[in-house]
Amino acid sequence: MIHFATRPGSVAADGTGSNGLYTSQLLRFIDSPDLPVETMLKRVSAAVTVESKKQRERWTEGSIVGEFYFKPGATLTTVKPEPVTSDAQVELQAWTAAQSGNAWEWVQDVWHENHQGAPVDGSAWLSGGDQVRRVLRGGAWFNYPRNLRSANRFHSAPVNRNFDTGMRIAGTY
Repeated sequence: MIHFATRPGSVAADGTGSNGLYTSQLLRFIDSPDLPVETMLKRVSAAVTVESKKQRERWTEGSIVGEFYFKPGATLTTVKPEPVTSDAQVELQAWTAAQSGNAWEWVQDVWHENHQGAPVDGSAWLSGGDQVRRVLRGGAWFNYPRNLRSANRFHSAPVNRNFDTGMRIAGTY
């Protein structure tokens, strides 16, 4: 399941604090114990709608089979991951993280310090700003979990290459 901050063709609200509107509401509800993820996301969506005065509407794609909780309660058991003991396991974890989108993702936008003046139609922002650097979004597998979000932005020159950057390739089957 993918839960987007806004509908296709819309622009997410930056908010007034250190996080955007959607992320602020997600953080508000994600630690609720015994709350199935679908219910939690409904609460996030309702709060975003209210806080934005119906200007923002989130978007969900896909589904989850079974029950999933970010914070299970005392009645649920959790599975602890096996400790990493070999270089092969470290490499496998890195590849698994990269395949799940856990790498800084290049986008076409030119780097700007903020979103003021950004296109509202979803198109790339190619004018103004720092023409040498492009935007990277999302964080990477070694970042703190709080930084693994699409609203997390960084910048780099396109000629730079690193083990934690890439691009998302999507397809249908």
